[in-house]
Amino acid sequence: MAFHTDPENQFPTIMQVKQSIFPHPPYPNWTAVGVSWLAGFDFEIKASPGSPAH
Repeated sequence: MAFHTDPENQFPTIMQVKQSIFPHPPYPNWTAVGVSWLAGFDFEIKASPGSPAH
């Protein structure tokens, strides 16, 4: 899950980084949420580690 204070301007950079880290499936689940304020940050990412079933 990602929280964004300015999704319209942040998404081009975030999508570029995401593509460089996850260039091929399986892609991780991702939920983006627009917020009006984060304590001193432009965006926040919460992640839970896991691995696909084989």
